[in-house]
Amino acid sequence: MKRIINILIFDIALIVFIVLFVMLSKRWLKGINYSSYKECCCVMENNSKVTENQRKKLSFDDEADVKDVETLKICNIETDDKYKEYRKCIIKMVISDISNNYYHSNSKLYSNDIIKDDKGRRYGKDIDLDEKITCIKSFHSESGIRISDAHNSKFNYKGNVIIYPTKKGFVIINQIEMEEYIKGVVASEMPDSFDIEAKMAQAVCSRSYLLCNKGKLTIDGITADLDDTTRYQVYGSQEPSDLTEKAVENTKGLILEKNDRILNSTFFSTSCGFTADSTVWNDNEIRIQSCFVGIKDKNTINVSGEDNFERYLKSGGNAYEEKCLYFRWSVNINENTVFENMKYLGINIGSIKDIKIKDRGAGGIVKTLLILGTEGKFICNNQYDIRKVLAPNNEIIVLNGGDKRSGGNILPSAFFIIKKQKEKYCVVGGGFGHGVGMSQYGAQKMAQSGKNYIEILNMFF
Repeated sequence: MKRIINILIFDIALIVFIVLFVMLSKRWLKGINYSSYKECCCVMENNSKVTENQRKKLSFDDEADVKDVETLKICNIETDDKYKEYRKCIIKMVISDISNNYYHSNSKLYSNDIIKDDKGRRYGKDIDLDEKITCIKSFHSESGIRISDAHNSKFNYKGNVIIYPTKKGFVIINQIEMEEYIKGVVASEMPDSFDIEAKMAQAVCSRSYLLCNKGKLTIDGITADLDDTTRYQVYGSQEPSDLTEKAVENTKGLILEKNDRILNSTFFSTSCGFTADSTVWNDNEIRIQSCFVGIKDKNTINVSGEDNFERYLKSGGNAYEEKCLYFRWSVNINENTVFENMKYLGINIGSIKDIKIKDRGAGGIVKTLLILGTEGKFICNNQYDIRKVLAPNNEIIVLNGGDKRSGGNILPSAFFIIKKQKEKYCVVGGGFGHGVGMSQYGAQKMAQSGKNYIEILNMFF
């Protein structure tokens, strides 16, 4: 009898244990978001083979090493109702002339096919823009329209080419479907030799940037979205290749979002190994952070202060772009060159006595530059103005590996150190461009190392 009781007690205890185990297991399993985990891991592990279902709700939330995991997301305007207004988005882009001016004179439209207006009237294969055009005209052609004084007179503008006559000349606007526009931007912003993953990252950046800046350009009362120059993003310098078209199609509708708002995802040519944050734009809200564009943790590299930044410029720190032309550069700038630069900008403090870096921002970018003159001083707090003041006009810039270039009307970047040598200033720096957001050559080097476009975007944003 005692043996039977013991067996019963054991069996009851076992049943209670099993029941408790099952209940706890279900509760634990319920807390795991398998769909989100599987979705994100699939994206990160399968390179760029992202399915349509994955694009519908793509985010970085499950990656442990992602910056701002709570806010940085990729959204699809094709499926996210919050952005449904952009699904059939038509872009109004101002076409600049070869000198980056908005007003055209003595210009000509021509095409391989018959050019028609919006009422179907036929104009032959070329049209002179002259005094006969006194009202707004919209033209289109099946193969696209070329413009004689555009940056690339052989580029075929798809969609409608709208002519606005003004007192200063003709303003020309290309009205085009968004995805076609993105193809033209990626083709113009990245060499065709770049990998598809870099181009896909560029497509997402450019689409986000476009929607963030839509409708903000006005010329003579004419409202447009942006122009075709580096003031916004370049369009029309190169026809899209098959690879570029595939990169845009693979990322159709994808945009970057932070804090439930589309991210103004800026980009530039080459980094010095570090990027700056968005305070470069005097933005109090840091929506884009600084990052180290390499395989090391940026926290292991100190670029604050003159000695630390100079030490970093000499090392490189295993950055992805360390073999790129503009990764490092140096130039000697005459005092008179700086004087003439400031005179051109309307600043007169007399002859230049000294130039000092007073403050650095994130990533080591020069944030405040002090210029002392015989008749006063000038404090520069803007990276663009800093680069214009130190423009190495006609000076020789020595690039990474010893290549040489003639200096232009702006310093390659604001990541530099400066030292006075008699009547010259030796400027040693790295990178090309404003330094905020995605480095295009950094994206390419990451793609070559096997990173997909999700990982590239995650690095920079």
